[in-house]
Amino acid sequence: MDPITKYLLNEGYLLSDKTISVNLKDFESGKNNKLLIIGSPGSGKTTLGKHLAKKYSSELVSDTDWKTMSRGILNSKRTIIEGAGLADLYYGDQSWRDMIIDKPMILMGLSGLKAGLRADKRDGTVPGKVKDKKDTYYFVRKNLSHWQKVFNYLRKDVVKIPGADIKEFKVPKFAPVYY
Repeated sequence: MDPITKYLLNEGYLLSDKTISVNLKDFESGKNNKLLIIGSPGSGKTTLGKHLAKKYSSELVSDTDWKTMSRGILNSKRTIIEGAGLADLYYGDQSWRDMIIDKPMILMGLSGLKAGLRADKRDGTVPGKVKDKKDTYYFVRKNLSHWQKVFNYLRKDVVKIPGADIKEFKVPKFAPVYY
């Protein structure tokens, strides 16, 4: 078993920072004109998506709702679709599993703990300026329970794809993101 597959199947995601790509070369070469970026809220999907959309002259679609994502996946344009909701749809609906599993993707590996804290900060709850003392707890708990469950479900299916090119993906270092 290769090291990445072993990692995906055996490690927890509480503190994991491993990001992987699946069949990224198919998007880079133009063989497939869709790229999915999937990760928990606060993991850096939008920032990475903007960077890659510019690099590959692609449209960027965020998962604001299922209709938007569906249009992004089904249109004929070279498109990057980013969002946590993709994992939710994959987890909950066979037709979405069929649409998603064969697309090149980047699975963001920012830990549930770090992502929860970043999402909380982005959405306006900053240490020392807490709007609601439950906010930080909510984001961290949501990232460590729901999101990790749906991402693990997707990750386990990804490693079963025959002939998949699964590699660790090094997220470029970006300038600080200000929300």
